[in-house]
Order: sequence, then C-alpha cells, then structure tokens
Amino acid sequence: LAVLAREVRPRAWSALRERAARGARLIEKPDTASAERLAAALREASGAAPARLDAPPGVVYTVSAQPAARRLLVHLLNYARAPREAVKVTVGGDCRGISLLSPDGARQHGFRATPAGSFCAVEVPLLETYSLLVFGERQP
Repeated sequence: LAVLAREVRPRAWSALRERAARGARLIEKPDTASAERLAAALREASGAAPARLDAPPGVVYTVSAQPAARRLLVHLLNYARAPREAVKVTVGGDCRGISLLSPDGARQHGFRATPAGSFCAVEVPLLETYSLLVFGERQP
C-alpha cells in the first residue's frame, strides 16, 4: 500500500493506520523522484519473492508469487520512449519452465536463461513496452 502524504485527508490517514496495525504495509512518504525508486519502495513493502533486475534506465519490474501454482511472475515495464536492450532478471531456483509473454507480439524476441549456481539468470534481448516472465516449478 503506497500513499502520497500530500493527497491524504486526516480522516483517511486514520483508516490507513488502522489497516497498517492489522498487518498492511504503509509507505507514508514514498520516494517518487523516479519510477525506479517508487517501484523499489513498493517491492520492498510488498515482501514479494526475491528477484534482481539489471536493466537500462526507465525499466521497472514487480514480482508476484503464486505459491499454489508454484510460479513466480516478473512483470517488466519500459517507461522509456525507446525500446531497451539486454534486460536481465535473476531469480532463485533453476531454469526450468520459463515462459516470456508480451503484447509486443512479433517484435518480441526470445530470451536466454543461464543457470548460475542456485539462481537462474534470464536475459530478455529487447523490451519494447511490457513483458512478463513466468518462472514455473518453483517451491512454495
């Protein structure tokens, strides 16, 4: 849960603090200087499964775990005006059962997955707007 302090009325703050007391995570003053910093604050607050991104400026990501399906989803979003090349994502686990999905269609290129010890390093050669990496067969 992210909240910008300037836009919240006192009565709403009370309700948000009550939710935080019940376990919701509240970011009272998120760093909004850049999309990357805001995305990092949201990832940290969400407690999402670990993943690391190595990408050019303008690329942000979020991670969603689906324990029941034993999947990990890594959403990649390019805020830059031009496509970005060599976007690298590293997650824990092996390199089995990975899919790359994108609405960029035919322009979307494949990906390369490389085992790195107990991690899997995936390189997406071209990110135009949005891509989704699906890592299957993860332990819950």
